Amino acid sequence: MVERVSYKHQVGGSIPPSRIINMKYLNKFFFKLFVFIFFLLSFFPLLKASAFGLPFGTPRVIAGPIYCLNGGVMIFIQPTIPISNPPGNYFVPFGTNRYENFIYPPFPGVKMLGKYIPAGVCWIPAYPSPIPIPTVGTVTEYGSAFGF
Repeated sequence: MVERVSYKHQVGGSIPPSRIINMKYLNKFFFKLFVFIFFLLSFFPLLKASAFGLPFGTPRVIAGPIYCLNGGVMIFIQPTIPISNPPGNYFVPFGTNRYENFIYPPFPGVKMLGKYIPAGVCWIPAYPSPIPIPTVGTVTEYGSAFGF
């Protein structure tokens, strides 16, 4: 059976209780949704800007790049004076945060500046199974330049 709606309901008279939306609960819902989205979006710039790791600067790449199976390259850097970072091999993942000026993959003669975390591994292809090569560190962000 079809429900009859009187003219009084259409014009703005009394509304049947079954059609009333409780605005108190609706307002609470939208307020909570707004707060959730605001806090969620406010964390994105912090996550992008907060690079973690130990700083290193002006080492020259002396060998590399050696491509790794785990998505990056392994480079070898020379010691600096004063020693700000240990010399040796470093793993540079493909998804590393890069400064505005960068050269990827870093090749011999390139100066680098950035941050790294201690320890890392580079998987070198070999038969019958890949060989893990331990590294001094894993670069988390860097910039590079070619020159003296």
